Amino acid sequence: MTSKAGLLFSLAILAAGALPAPALAASFPCAKAAKPDEVAICGNLALNDADVEMATLYQTLLPLLAMGGAGATRDDQKAWLSRRQACGADVSCLSAAYADRIAALKAAFARIASGGPY
Repeated sequence: MTSKAGLLFSLAILAAGALPAPALAASFPCAKAAKPDEVAICGNLALNDADVEMATLYQTLLPLLAMGGAGATRDDQKAWLSRRQACGADVSCLSAAYADRIAALKAAFARIASGGPY
């Protein structure tokens, strides 16, 4: 990761840390989790943490993108949510889905940073 990408990523993490987050809170209300993937995420700390990281990266990235890029990123997120849902309660599948999505979001930050100077 370039120093600019690292700076953007660090800023995203700092911004996320400023947000209040209840313990064991995924990016959706666990009290209303009904689908197998949601129940598995709420019941597994590592998946829960991955969900929060993914959601934080996604929400931080969107305002940094031009309209076309933001629309494409939203479309990618919808497709990814379908992939996650297809995993059902399979923790291994869910972990792989989160790892892929987090990597894709971090790569988007790196692409923005490479377009500098700022």
